Amino acid sequence: MDAPPVERLPLGPERWLVDLPPPDRSREGCPLSAVLPPGYARYLRLFSPFRPWDTEPTETSVRQTWRHFAAQAGAIYHAELDWYTLRPVVHPDERPPGWEVEDGRLDPLVRAPLCAHLARHSPEPVFLYFGLAAEVLGSEPLLYRARVDAIEAVLKAASQVTGIPIAGPEYIWPQDRAWIVETDYDLTSSYLACDTTLATELLADDNLELLPVTLDSRIDNACDRLNPRPKKSES
Repeated sequence: MDAPPVERLPLGPERWLVDLPPPDRSREGCPLSAVLPPGYARYLRLFSPFRPWDTEPTETSVRQTWRHFAAQAGAIYHAELDWYTLRPVVHPDERPPGWEVEDGRLDPLVRAPLCAHLARHSPEPVFLYFGLAAEVLGSEPLLYRARVDAIEAVLKAASQVTGIPIAGPEYIWPQDRAWIVETDYDLTSSYLACDTTLATELLADDNLELLPVTLDSRIDNACDRLNPRPKKSES
């Protein structure tokens, strides 16, 4: 079977996303509005699942949810839950064995069902943009166009440019901008902007762990404003 076509594009079409207004520095933390634009009916947080420590995503199908570990930690499960709240149960005594979570990339077991939904809504080629993930590897940002279910081929093409396997893509969106998937290089969740129909489908998929958010929701690594921050254990 032939590989799906992947087209590298000149930079430019991504400007509507990477040139968003900077967040208000007078407020605490970083809001979702720093990475996704206004005007969409629904916004969702897509949690990256936990997998056993020191395993590659393709080596095991064992995954665990943030909801599961929130219950173990006696923490409130909510849309601004952060990794540090769960650290006492995912990293007991702050050392392996434990659980880890992808940052800056979609877990393959999440990417497949997500892209299946997106492909039904947008069968035409979509844009895929690598920003900071490319820059930290010494490359300029990279922009590609391919079917949404061809992300693996796009990752391979981008990695050939950088010379090292790359995280990302940071943004994925169709020509009509009906939806956006944003996966920040430094964060352990992705965020989506979409219409109500797609949001309802995604929220009903048991293979995906999502919660509704708003543009005011915090996305930084200290975003949890409901649970007390756990103290480091003394060792």
